[in-house]
Amino acid sequence: MGNIIKYIHHGETVSVEKHLKGKHREHCLCWQNCKNFKPEDKKNNCPIASKLFQICVDEKVVTPVWECSQYAPAIMKQQKSIKKDDLIKKAGFKIAEKLGVE
Repeated sequence: MGNIIKYIHHGETVSVEKHLKGKHREHCLCWQNCKNFKPEDKKNNCPIASKLFQICVDEKVVTPVWECSQYAPAIMKQQKSIKKDDLIKKAGFKIAEKLGVE
């Protein structure tokens, strides 16, 4: 058995293996860009995640999800590539505009 420590989590004293403390999001599949996981939007959050979170709150536990039938990676929005020259041109236009230069 690992090195078990106690600490206060959400106002409750809990026990955890020292090397796992604070690693929930790192290990939980939900936090790995799942398109169904919307913790800030309770109405549209994944129903599995919502139920599991309620159990965690009620029972004062932390439970990462390692396997899930509903996991689907969210499509990452590609950031528009900005070229250095474009930035210089935009900055030059802004400066010229502020100086009243045409």
